[in-house]
Amino acid sequence: MKVPDLYKKYFQCIESLAARPSSLELRLRELHILLQKFEDEVTTLEPADARLLCEELCHQTEYEALTTTSKWRRDVLLRVVEGLEKMSFPMAKHRHGTFG
Repeated sequence: MKVPDLYKKYFQCIESLAARPSSLELRLRELHILLQKFEDEVTTLEPADARLLCEELCHQTEYEALTTTSKWRRDVLLRVVEGLEKMSFPMAKHRHGTFG
């Protein structure tokens, strides 16, 4: 899947999760599953693309969290941001004598 498609897919999943109130236990379980699926899927990308996708998704989610008036939505979105910020991706492997 292409980076823009992955961004759209996961941002929609995040928005959907943030829009429906549920118990704390269920919310945390769903967040964990969503972030695990995201991490599994982006590891198929080039490391630089994976990092960029993660950063962009994190920035947009953080923006949404800071601008919402719903405490529930803000809490969910900030948990997603925390999870995204903890992800790390390996550095790109460069061929000898080349950059990029």
